[in-house]
Amino acid sequence: MNPSDASNRPERPQRNLARLLPAPTSHLDDSRPRVPDSSPFLTKRPRIGVPIACNPCRLKKTRCDGGKPTCRACQRKGHDCIYEDPNIKGARNGDLLLEAVGLLNTLNPSRATATLLSVAEQNDSAEVINAIRQAADLAAQHLDPDPALLPGPSSFTHELTARHPFTYPSNQEMTSEAAEELLKELLESTRSKQSPQDSMRRSEPRDGGIDCVDTESTSTLPQPEIPALDPELEGLGIHQWTEVEVSDEFASRAISLYLTTDHNLLSPFHRGYFLRDLIAGDRSSLYCSPAMVNALLYWCSQMYSSIDAKANLKTESFRVEAQRHLATEIKSPKSTTMVAAMFLSLGHLVQGKDHAVLRHLKEAAELGVKLSLFGIPEADAVAARERLTAEEAKALAYPSWGVFNWIVLMTLFYRQQNVPSLKHPPVLDVPDSEGTSKADEDHMRLEKQLGYQLPSVSYAGDTFVALCHFWRIMYDVATVYYDRQGEADHQPLTLQFAEFKFRELLAWTDELPLTLARSGANPHYVVILHLWLHSAILDIFRPFLQGDAPRRRRLRTFAPPMNTPDAAYAASVEQLKRLIVTYRTKYSASHYTIIWQTSLLYTANAMLHSKEEDRLTYFLICLYSYADLRQSFRVTEAIVRALLSMGMQNGVITGPVARRVLRDLRSAAPQAGDDADEMIRAPFIADLDHAVTAPESATVEAHAAQFEENAMLRDYTSLFDID
Repeated sequence: MNPSDASNRPERPQRNLARLLPAPTSHLDDSRPRVPDSSPFLTKRPRIGVPIACNPCRLKKTRCDGGKPTCRACQRKGHDCIYEDPNIKGARNGDLLLEAVGLLNTLNPSRATATLLSVAEQNDSAEVINAIRQAADLAAQHLDPDPALLPGPSSFTHELTARHPFTYPSNQEMTSEAAEELLKELLESTRSKQSPQDSMRRSEPRDGGIDCVDTESTSTLPQPEIPALDPELEGLGIHQWTEVEVSDEFASRAISLYLTTDHNLLSPFHRGYFLRDLIAGDRSSLYCSPAMVNALLYWCSQMYSSIDAKANLKTESFRVEAQRHLATEIKSPKSTTMVAAMFLSLGHLVQGKDHAVLRHLKEAAELGVKLSLFGIPEADAVAARERLTAEEAKALAYPSWGVFNWIVLMTLFYRQQNVPSLKHPPVLDVPDSEGTSKADEDHMRLEKQLGYQLPSVSYAGDTFVALCHFWRIMYDVATVYYDRQGEADHQPLTLQFAEFKFRELLAWTDELPLTLARSGANPHYVVILHLWLHSAILDIFRPFLQGDAPRRRRLRTFAPPMNTPDAAYAASVEQLKRLIVTYRTKYSASHYTIIWQTSLLYTANAMLHSKEEDRLTYFLICLYSYADLRQSFRVTEAIVRALLSMGMQNGVITGPVARRVLRDLRSAAPQAGDDADEMIRAPFIADLDHAVTAPESATVEAHAAQFEENAMLRDYTSLFDID
């Protein structure tokens, strides 16, 4: 088109257009293409930075300009504008966090997870903590399912098994069939010993399903065996030590039985020094004396009567002879005098003749203090140690720890009133394993030459050394729980202390040598070590059992949800059940050592309150295990009567079954009828649940005396019926 034509074109009318604002300078010189306004990449308008938003704006997630005393948003909406101090906020949130973690630990994992998910979108810490508190309260009121009631193994037991396999081994499974088979064999073994008159009674009506076995025994259970003579006792002339008419062979066999059975657990004297001076007949010896030898034979003859019933005819003579010599030796006491008092105490305890058990136990404790072996302050202990030669220190470590251990055991497991209280542990260090026999030393020397371990070696030394550390831990428990109740400086009994001692025991077992781990080839005394361990754990947690309490107390150093005293108690009850079946099935020593009876008493007590279907089976296993001990130890009859009385009170057993068990017990011991009418003294505790609250009515004597009354009430009234 020609420009001249444009100028000649007619003029258009002008329109009133809106005025445009000038374009931003940033775009005027920008050579890059413009991004359309509708682009999703359009940058957001930057926020105004403020140190802290007010509470209303923070809760509603609205923009706050940080104005004080009132921001524009609160001014516009009429809200109270409140700013929280950052320092106070941090401290408060830290406290809330600790509280939240603590509460979540009380919940089972599924409930804790559900609670956290329910507050995942919540930004208000107050709302979060309130939700967690409500969940914890519901769980405490049992509205939250208790994992203990759910199927499947306890996570607490799994933790113990994984972390402490010496104490809770995973390879020691026990089936109900094994327990039932043991009970059947115990019944067969017991009734095979009955007289013809007792066997004829089997045609009487029966109750309870425990009488359907033949009189002739086919039991495969181990039976008492005549012990081999210890070669170190060769040449013994026992007439040099006692006026009791007894052969050298009898004395040698009785002492040999003790050395292979109880000595590995008690060890109140150095074996080597004692046997050396015993054979030499050296009455001036520091390590052997007439009182000690006769007291030892008083104890040994009771043990040996399980093999030869005639041995009981010598028991009383040895007791009288030992007490006669003790009365003389106590005027110028030695460590042997203290050991003699201990054996007399032990012998009186199981014979059930009178209450001299406490008198002799007190004598042993007082002699230990007088001889500066234990019970004295550290300053005096240092001086006492410096006065000893190397041989004396080595030899005296055994009576020091042996008698100390026995006093702690009596305090803890028997809980007789007026048991002497020791203020301080032994002066001397725990003895090493040098108290083993010459045969052991030869065996270890051969191992060293060969360069590898032989399987038949005896680990008696390891066992006693380990037990010294065990009883040292339990000394603290006995002191706090029983010894010093009511004293001004007495440490209060708390769950925290119980858990600490439980942890201490677990640490002790973790450090045990492999020779003391549970296996199918353990010497019998290793099994007793583990029986004592789990019995002690029951004692530690018994005061804190909660049953169906609405709010459960927890062990702080174990993983939830089953970290309760009840769970720890139940775990050791299960171990005791397994160990008892193992010990009675495999070891002939279960016939003639009574120092394992604590586990029978404790397990029977646990079965009285158990809700498991096998409680009667294990209750009867405990009772019939006592039957095997009755021939040697009179006190077992009183214990069985007491447990039967308690069993009837708790609805575990009926009157006819209880009478049959008692008849089996007495018939199984040939000499039981000779002293059947003589009262058996047993002032120690049978009812462990009431040992502290009602000690006088909780004794073996008290419950045994109620047997006939409870049998009548059980049979002819509904007083003991359990819903």
